[in-house]
Amino acid sequence: MRSVARIPRFSAALLLAAGLIAVGGCGEEGAERAPAGSGVEAGGPEEQLAVEDVYLGVSCPGRGNYVGCDRVGVYVRTREATPDFILARVAGHRVQLRPRRPGDRSFEGFLRSEGLLHEGPLAVEANEKERWFGREVVRVPVEVQAGYEQKPAGPARTIRRVRLSAGYG
Repeated sequence: MRSVARIPRFSAALLLAAGLIAVGGCGEEGAERAPAGSGVEAGGPEEQLAVEDVYLGVSCPGRGNYVGCDRVGVYVRTREATPDFILARVAGHRVQLRPRRPGDRSFEGFLRSEGLLHEGPLAVEANEKERWFGREVVRVPVEVQAGYEQKPAGPARTIRRVRLSAGYG
């Protein structure tokens, strides 16, 4: 009897440890963060871009939560490197991100394509007024790559499961 009682405790501890390891690297609602110490340390184009944060949000200027203009804001913040620009691929759509201010580690750009928020991986269920409040979760892969005016681009880095938010800006 004694050995039977130990097996479930051991199994439960093992499952708990495995679950903590699996969840430990995931980001919360916004983006999955890269492991500490990975990516670009000194800004060389030969290494992957070290990403601190990625954010996607529905972005129709002057109309909160409106999806009728099929526009998505894309924001990336790097850890240390300051490339000239960032090339991003969001659910297969390419967009070039520019620094918010010169020398800044925050980059942004906007995707706009007919049907972007109505069909495909970024589709959302809007109400009759074409507003979406983010109740259902939409997650898409985002690939980022450091871009340089005078050097070749760095290797691409994929961040899986970035959540689309109901607003941007």
